[in-house]
Formats: sequence, structure tokens, C-alpha cells
Amino acid sequence: QKENNVVRLTLNFNTKSIFEVMTEKEPFFSIILPFYNREKSLEACLESLVGQSFKDIEIIAVNDGSIDGSAEIVKSISRNSTIPITLINKINGGVSSARNIGIGQAKGQYVLFVDSDDSVSDEYCKRIFAELNHYNLPDIMLFGLTKVYVDRENEVSRSRICRLCFFQCGGNCREIVVPTSQ
Repeated sequence: QKENNVVRLTLNFNTKSIFEVMTEKEPFFSIILPFYNREKSLEACLESLVGQSFKDIEIIAVNDGSIDGSAEIVKSISRNSTIPITLINKINGGVSSARNIGIGQAKGQYVLFVDSDDSVSDEYCKRIFAELNHYNLPDIMLFGLTKVYVDRENEVSRSRICRLCFFQCGGNCREIVVPTSQ
């Protein structure tokens, strides 16, 4: 499909009957993965997403005009994935425009953003799902992260942003701040 200079390819090579397609429910999470020329890091990132223990997800990979082999990596991984992966190719416009295109295609109840040079743990979605349920499914959730650094001697160090924020909306917005441990 092509509309407004955006080409949308939905890649799901699993065989499904028309009944299965028509009765599929929306995923809990839509993971938006914008990328531009990330051939070296995209495979590890995408593998960490398709390897989630929580399977009620879809991945929307938005190619922001890459000229390397990044889009081919997405296509290759999607062939063996049980998680639906949608590849959207667009003219380069920056990460914000790529995210906005992804949001427009999202079917999930919640949207997560993952950068193409990051990898997430296999419990990433499961832990977010648990926190959302613990706090009665807030409209918005912002959460901390751990940055991992490897120096020239292969020494690993970590820094953690220790804060979770939940926003309950629906007319009366309030912020719930929960400090995280470690």
C-alpha cells in the first residue's frame, strides 16, 4: 500500500485462515521501532523484541529512509517470527516523524517506543504489563531504564534512572511517582 509517500508492508509469513484473521484481538502492546541506517545494531534490537516472554505484542518497524541493509534485516527476522512485524518504509524525516507514522498504524492498547540501537531484556514487556496492572492501567506510564556501558577493557558499568511515573487521566490528571529499587 502507498499513501502520502509512505509504503506499508505487513510481513507475517505464518499461515492463517480468514476466520483466524477476522477474529484476532488487538495486541496489548504496539512496539514502535524507528530506524535509520542501523544495520549494525538493528538485528540485536529486533531479536530482543521478538524474544519477549510476553507475546501479546506487535512490532511496527519504521524505516526512516535507510540506504543500508536495515530493512532487509527486518524482513529476514519477520520470516521466522511468531510476533507480527509491520515494516513501514518512508522518506527520511527524522525519528519524531517515524514514531508518529508508527503510532498511526498501532493497534495495541499501549504504545512502547524502543530505539534501534537498544536491546531489551526478555522480561521487558512482562514487567511493564505487571506494573500497569498493579497501578490499575494508567493512561500513561514513564519508567526508568538502565544504561549499560562497556569500556575498552570490556569492563561493564551500569547507571540507573530510578523512577516510575504513572498518570491517571480522564478529566482529572494526577501523577503517581514510585521510586524503584537499586
